Amino acid sequence: MPTTTTEVAPGPPHCGVRILLLFAFAAALPQLPTWTYWVSGLLALLWLRVMGSVHARFYVNGLWRLRWLFFAIVILHLWQGGGEVLWPSVPGLTTIGVEQALRRSGLLLALLGVVVVVTRSTPARWLAAGLVWGLHPLTYLGVPTGRFAARVGLVFAAVDGTREEAAKLRGGRDRLDDVAARLLLAAERGDYTPGEAEALPRAGALGGLDAALLAAAGAALVALYLV
Repeated sequence: MPTTTTEVAPGPPHCGVRILLLFAFAAALPQLPTWTYWVSGLLALLWLRVMGSVHARFYVNGLWRLRWLFFAIVILHLWQGGGEVLWPSVPGLTTIGVEQALRRSGLLLALLGVVVVVTRSTPARWLAAGLVWGLHPLTYLGVPTGRFAARVGLVFAAVDGTREEAAKLRGGRDRLDDVAARLLLAAERGDYTPGEAEALPRAGALGGLDAALLAAAGAALVALYLV
């Protein structure tokens, strides 16, 4: 059924600017030294810890889920050769191999950290509103961004309902077949209708701080790639 929201927009920066800053950070990473990746990951963990231990655990759990990817990165790059041999007793282990393994692992660490900071500090609906805001200029080219907004609204309507049912399942209050039956019944009743898109908040206009942050991020990217 269609719902209404009284959600308050998150504080500055603007939800769309947060997404653009995330993209700017990802674009800047290849130009940054390796140590900044690990410092960024540590700062992300500290920031999340200040927000709450549950947010910090979410980041740590995300790193744990990627453990095999980290392992693959180390195996692929550690023995790639080149540079000075670190220990003669370990064939193929060189300075360049270690540097590349640390760099690739740190890149993933930093990128995951900033993504978790943005997603955990910004409500999901406002992230969606930021995406719609960022895509709005495409409407002048005839791209149906309104349809995208409607689809995003439908996704969040279904996700919210599924999250509530999953909480009941984890709490041991219901069985899996009961939860699945309720979800199917909700879909058949048409609870997840296009009207849910109306619950997607509007991102609104940029403030002075938002414009300054975008300008600073743009100038930093230009300096990184041209200097």
